[in-house]
Amino acid sequence: EALLLRAVHIVGATLDAAEAALEDGVGFVLGAGAHHSFADRGRGFCVFNDIAIAARKLLTDRTATRVAVLDCDVHQG
Repeated sequence: EALLLRAVHIVGATLDAAEAALEDGVGFVLGAGAHHSFADRGRGFCVFNDIAIAARKLLTDRTATRVAVLDCDVHQG
């Protein structure tokens, strides 16, 4: 239950950052990065792919016609 709540908050934060990017020209999320999941299943601690959800929402709503993602994810090992 706690993992699901965490995942929902991550997606919400990413959606907020995407909206901020449209309004202000840039948006950041420091606590997200749950983008390793697939469309049909999670992977690792990533229940939902927050970046894909935000991009799809912007494109579906026609709020954006293109989406760029800068992934600064650092993996150790």
